Amino acid sequence: MATKKSFVSDVFRGRGLGTDLIVAISAPVLGPDGQVRLIVEGSLNLSQMTEAIGTTHSTTGRDLVVVDGHNRVVCST
Repeated sequence: MATKKSFVSDVFRGRGLGTDLIVAISAPVLGPDGQVRLIVEGSLNLSQMTEAIGTTHSTTGRDLVVVDGHNRVVCST
């Protein structure tokens, strides 16, 4: 909350039996006064993300890359 910046975690194992590779994400929502009013959080399952970007690449021809909080590539076309 102090930085008022979005956050993307490193890749880690979670969900199910702890075998799914996921990335956690969060983003602050600021009020008119610039103060954090709430934080939206979620996670991306990298297996599902790899499928989705593969489909996007097939239909658009565009290359896509997902990086973690340290700018390491975690999946790409």
